Amino acid sequence: MIEFYSHVAQISLPDVGPGFFVDEAEYVVEGLRGAQPTQVSSVPNRTVAVFGSDGGGALFAADRQTGEIVRLEGGSLIGDVYEVEESGVQVIARDFEGFMQFLSGELLRQIPSGG
Repeated sequence: MIEFYSHVAQISLPDVGPGFFVDEAEYVVEGLRGAQPTQVSSVPNRTVAVFGSDGGGALFAADRQTGEIVRLEGGSLIGDVYEVEESGVQVIARDFEGFMQFLSGELLRQIPSGG
């Protein structure tokens, strides 16, 4: 993510799929200080850094131990814990680069083919 933020401030794709947003680095840091969840209740010892969201209310977060990118949906924030059933935690990518490839694929699906 450090490499990403050294080149890009944020991503806002409101018209792609449900909408995809990657927050500014400052907002990610604020999240680690309590503005966003840093733990997930249904996955013991999973600490996360929330860095974005989609237009449906789900959060995108990086697992701080494994680097996996997860989509958190259908839970609620209680303190610094995202209370959610296991089904509300979906691994989107192995790492942040994989998440960028996921976004690229979503964007390409929106471009009409042929012509």
